[in-house]
Amino acid sequence: MNGNRNLRLIKAFTLTELLVVMLIAGIIISGIMEGFSLVHRIILDRQAKITENMDVYDAYHHLENVITNSDSVAVDENNNLNFYRESDYQSSLYRENSFLTVKLANITDTVLKNVSSLKLIKSELPYISDTVAIDITYRDTSNTCWKFIIPVAVEKTFAHIMEEKEENCIYE
Repeated sequence: MNGNRNLRLIKAFTLTELLVVMLIAGIIISGIMEGFSLVHRIILDRQAKITENMDVYDAYHHLENVITNSDSVAVDENNNLNFYRESDYQSSLYRENSFLTVKLANITDTVLKNVSSLKLIKSELPYISDTVAIDITYRDTSNTCWKFIIPVAVEKTFAHIMEEKEENCIYE
């Protein structure tokens, strides 16, 4: 009966060996938990950067929509940029502290933060558009400048010109 057993007997550990094994296991578990904590912090940091980039992306498209839907711009006494389309007021763009705010009718929306300047670059030539320049300082102290071209008001579209030319033509 004893020959069929292939069991090995484990020697009893001494107290010091048991304490050393527990100490090493505790150090390993502590290192693993610290690694999980580090990964969690990295994930949260990346998520915050992605959210910030999405906010900037949304702001860019919102500003592009406001600016390109106008055909002229005027600067008032408070350095606000007022946008017009066919001589009708559309919106205002102004900088207050470091925030860039858009005012559409009665709705005011803060679009960007960390804006260091907002200016209108006037063109000297009549056929070249004016440009709105927005300087932004990001949290990593890098600067960037967004420039939006204001479309030139077109008196006659291509379709109108072709229609006028075709009025004199007779087709058979």
